[in-house]
Amino acid sequence: MSDFGPDLLRAVLEAPDDDAPRLVYADWLDEHGDPKRAELIRLEVELARLDAARDAGGLSTAEESEYDRRLRRLFDLWWNHPVAWFGHAGRYEVHRGFLHRIRMSISSFFDLAAAVFAVHPITHVDLWGVGLHPEGTPPELWATVSSRWRDTPAWPLELFPGAADRQEYRFESYEEAEGVLSRAAVAYGRRVAGLPEMGE
Repeated sequence: MSDFGPDLLRAVLEAPDDDAPRLVYADWLDEHGDPKRAELIRLEVELARLDAARDAGGLSTAEESEYDRRLRRLFDLWWNHPVAWFGHAGRYEVHRGFLHRIRMSISSFFDLAAAVFAVHPITHVDLWGVGLHPEGTPPELWATVSSRWRDTPAWPLELFPGAADRQEYRFESYEEAEGVLSRAAVAYGRRVAGLPEMGE
């Protein structure tokens, strides 16, 4: 069983929306000397389930009490372990025991993407250090994709395989642009970590 850890983690990475691989991986961690990390994953999976139940119509008094108990335990675990568990991935959000959203500079992203995506099922990336250019009156915006992104506010060509150098993209809103950039960064991170594309 000791050799199965990488395969179990890979199953988590390949199915970011599925709790079952996370819970199997937590069992493996329990059996191989990392019970606190295992507990964190289980706690966050259960808290996510309770959050969904609350959103769907509320929790019973007993479930609210259980939610509060689990949340207190999560804070106790979290206090001493975030660097060991989540490293130095810039600003991040944890969901169901793993990083799911990261925010970092574009240069840091290219330095860290392979390592971070190799151990976390990240589904959102917020990059800073890349620009959008208003053209005319808002909300129309545009971004240039370029291999010369280090010297310009362009978006990196590395994130858009098959795009032409200096290619322009136009958007109706910042939200649309941020979504396109996030999806491109996630796809890049998964590529360099040797993972299949999302949804495959």
